[in-house]
Amino acid sequence: MHFITQLWSEAAIRAVCWTLVHSLWIGTLAAGLGGAVVMLTSKSSARLRYNLLGVCMVSFALVMAGLLAYEWSTEMQIGIKTDTFSGTLVWVNGLTLARMPIAGLEDRLVFFINQYSPVIFTVWLVSFLIKSLQFTAGLFFIQRVRTRRVQAAPPEWECKLLSLGRRLGVKPRVRLLQSELVKVPLTVGHFKPVILVPAGIFLQLSPGQIDTILLHELAHILRRDYLVNILQAMLETVFFFNPGLLWLSGLLREEREVCCDDIVLAQSPLKSTYLQALLAFQPYSSNRSESLELGLGGNALARRIKRIISQENQRLGAFEKIVLLGCLLAISAFCCKIKPEKTNVASSVARPDTSQAAGPTVLNSSATSIAHVVLPKAKKTHPTTTVPVADLAGTDTTQHFNSIRFIDNNHDIPNREMVVRDDRGNVYHLKFADHVLVKLRVNGEEIAEKELTRYDNLVAGIEKARLDAQAGKARAMKGRIPSQRYADMKTGKWGLPQTGKRNSRVKQMPPPTDISYDQTRVRGVIAALVRAGVVENASQVEWFGINENELLVNGKKQSASLHQELKERYDIRPKVGLFYGPIEMVGQGIILEKGDL
Repeated sequence: MHFITQLWSEAAIRAVCWTLVHSLWIGTLAAGLGGAVVMLTSKSSARLRYNLLGVCMVSFALVMAGLLAYEWSTEMQIGIKTDTFSGTLVWVNGLTLARMPIAGLEDRLVFFINQYSPVIFTVWLVSFLIKSLQFTAGLFFIQRVRTRRVQAAPPEWECKLLSLGRRLGVKPRVRLLQSELVKVPLTVGHFKPVILVPAGIFLQLSPGQIDTILLHELAHILRRDYLVNILQAMLETVFFFNPGLLWLSGLLREEREVCCDDIVLAQSPLKSTYLQALLAFQPYSSNRSESLELGLGGNALARRIKRIISQENQRLGAFEKIVLLGCLLAISAFCCKIKPEKTNVASSVARPDTSQAAGPTVLNSSATSIAHVVLPKAKKTHPTTTVPVADLAGTDTTQHFNSIRFIDNNHDIPNREMVVRDDRGNVYHLKFADHVLVKLRVNGEEIAEKELTRYDNLVAGIEKARLDAQAGKARAMKGRIPSQRYADMKTGKWGLPQTGKRNSRVKQMPPPTDISYDQTRVRGVIAALVRAGVVENASQVEWFGINENELLVNGKKQSASLHQELKERYDIRPKVGLFYGPIEMVGQGIILEKGDL
């Protein structure tokens, strides 16, 4: 799992994961549209039905591409879904808030997807790679049957194929080959199409039946079905888990064959001749898996024969109607569900001096996550309409800011990057380099570099709000310690100080929302120490500390090469180290005790 997070950023993983999740209901809607097409066009031509089903498929692909781009840009800009605030200790107007519960099914679902997005992404990626190998194997099989154990067709049938192609208007030169590897006629290739027929077919079927078979394959070439089928197979490879898309794709393949049947019947004087040719290959078609090649086979051959006889288009079965209706109703119920009111976050663990002016929300985050909370309504309300960007340059320092969020972390203040929201709904994305504003985006609009100095008042106001919030946090911490000790004494938890060896000079970062990522990193470091021969087994690791400058294990400094390897593998940066156990070193970063594993 850690290997995946090293190759892909967390934002990219979440973007792909949410795209895959949304594809389920979008695929269901596309399938619903496809079902409506089938029901409303029962008396229309197969060509119209095929085109409408194709529009549903293309619309799904375009929507998913746009959704992926949107999710990607959103994750890269913000860094995390705003609903993943559960379990985080946050500061609101100087109050230390308790861990906030997740209310409602929707919030729980969002939190679950965000928390396990690396797992979901890994499962999808492994399955996608397997499907891609199958897709590639299919392409190699096509190339193999085109060149292995084939022989030319009799000259008279090559001339017949040329004549039939001219009658249909097929422009590319088409080759006709007999193959010992195929059991049913099929067409492969787009730029250089080849029709492959089973060896000996010209001795087993009548000339009229062979004509209809060649007409069917030429119809595929005329319609460029092979290329469309390749693109369709690629879409199925990506969304292999999507039942709605797979069902819609099956409808499209079946209508494709029906369109070719109609072309054959329009050119052939006797319907019975074509039916006899189809029935001749029915024993082989039931075991054939259509994927990349095009031909007469497939599990839907019986329905095609029934359609040719009755001249009625396929209708949806009762089971298909029930499943589609149930899925659409479930989506409608979920979308129309009334969201419960957000619980007020004013219930606090401890209250500091309330005489101090209220500050904004400052979110302390670990190096790998950013939390987000819903603020309570302020006593003094302001219009929620955003102000034009040009008018914000003169904003004074008395402006109220509702939230300040740091991208990455808030421990490198000179080079900080943060997203700020004011009480009018304006969103500011600021980036500093050595305390100098180098980039500013207001409500999504990039501010030119030469115009940045006009926003000095805005920056000063944000900086003042940040410092006020930090001061409120310090006061809250100062007032919290005695009350916490008193609570421990009442509950019987008061005891002697711990005798651990950890140096008090180590500054521990605020705990992240979910320590599973850091647990994985600690276990990975311990495993690497065992592999490197530093210790014989994991139980011998009493403590270790790794920062930007050194790696210490049980008090012993390790080699520079091992330090560099682990530092790069586990994202160790200045002031963001990784420590385990009762450490005896100076540093700053994530600290996990033995009990945390």
